[in-house]
Amino acid sequence: MESPEYQLDFEVTAYFVIKDDFETKMWDGSRITFYKSEGTNKGSIIYQMATLNHGEAKEEGKKRANAFLNYLIITSNIDNIKPTIFAESPRLLNSDKFKGKTLTLTKTFTSDSIILANFQKQWAECANSLSSKIHGLSTMKQAAIDRCLFWLRKGAEAASVERFIYRWVSFEALSGVLDDKSDSTDKWVNSLINKLANESAKTVFNGNKAVAKQLEAASLISWKGLNRSQELKEAIGGLERNGDYKTVMMRTASCIHEVRNKFLHGGEVISLIDGCNTLLKELTHALLKDLSKDTQN
Repeated sequence: MESPEYQLDFEVTAYFVIKDDFETKMWDGSRITFYKSEGTNKGSIIYQMATLNHGEAKEEGKKRANAFLNYLIITSNIDNIKPTIFAESPRLLNSDKFKGKTLTLTKTFTSDSIILANFQKQWAECANSLSSKIHGLSTMKQAAIDRCLFWLRKGAEAASVERFIYRWVSFEALSGVLDDKSDSTDKWVNSLINKLANESAKTVFNGNKAVAKQLEAASLISWKGLNRSQELKEAIGGLERNGDYKTVMMRTASCIHEVRNKFLHGGEVISLIDGCNTLLKELTHALLKDLSKDTQN
């Protein structure tokens, strides 16, 4: 028997111009279409279901579309996005095969948005590729990455302080890919960043040198009395000799952890949060891309 094929329309304000309609096929066979727009970005997802159920079909369409948009955040490096608005109900495309069933119409959208960048088709293609690679990982790693993407998306929808908290939670969620996560923050941070290629760590550092300098000068002392800023300074100082950017990123992440602690427990170091936001986002993106290459585990 033929499977019901649904189309669920959506709109998302992600601050880019889509110059031409285009379609991309997802790893699971679904098809995402983005429509030419100069305001709120509109699109649709076409997908099959095992049973004819509009309610279940809507939830499944939302899940698949949001999953794709989460990968798109990484490949396009989007820093701001609003929650996706979905049509009231999906449309059954092959309704002639299911005569006698009640169909529900979709809802029309109206909204405004700010345009900041031109949407690139390769962003969607890269998002598709990244999604496919991650679905080649173990179930445990996929689950950890799904948690990471959920909070990463929350961060993209939030601002400043809330964004910082969400992005730290997203980064920490990635520790779930580790075979043996330690209760020690230092240990799991180092183990996680050890999954990063040195060249990737170099790219993140070079794009955030100003933030690293701020952290280096902030005199961030842990509750155990460790001078995290001094540790970072020493790691940066050794780069010319050893080129070890992974250690630099380990020390940077430890500094960001202290920023988190000081902010949550004392409302301090707020001036460092915006810089940490950008660095955390780029570090998490780099980790997701490098982890996706590990398809044998």
